[in-house]
Amino acid sequence: AKAELEAIIKEKQSRIDEKIMRKEKIRKELEMQATVLSEKAIRQRQDELDRMERDIQRLIDDSNAEIQRRQRQMELSILKELDAIITELGKEEGYTIILPAEVILYSGEGTDITDRVIEKYDKSKSSSHKQNTTSEESNDPAGKPEETGK
Repeated sequence: AKAELEAIIKEKQSRIDEKIMRKEKIRKELEMQATVLSEKAIRQRQDELDRMERDIQRLIDDSNAEIQRRQRQMELSILKELDAIITELGKEEGYTIILPAEVILYSGEGTDITDRVIEKYDKSKSSSHKQNTTSEESNDPAGKPEETGK
């Protein structure tokens, strides 16, 4: 998820940089030609630069909003997976209630299940990654791993 978000940020930044470079090129051209251009032409180029600046700012704002939206989506997806893992762990180990650590004022040693939740989450990610890799490599058109007959 982090790599996907970083790729989105890199792509957005590239688009922004490209527009800034284009604007700077026009600004430099205007500076060099200012002595030979009419007042009207200078105003038109300045208006164009102002429009470009607004477009760049809008692109920055839109990019930031999209990145934040994607980050929230990824976080919600991870939280949903963690919720399922915590529920499963609670049932397997016979817990009556599982609370987030920030709610607990005191707990005895050995009651923190964070490490086990992380371990199960990591296992689910590595097994789903292995399944995806296996599915992509197999000739099974459904993309499903073969059953082993357990």
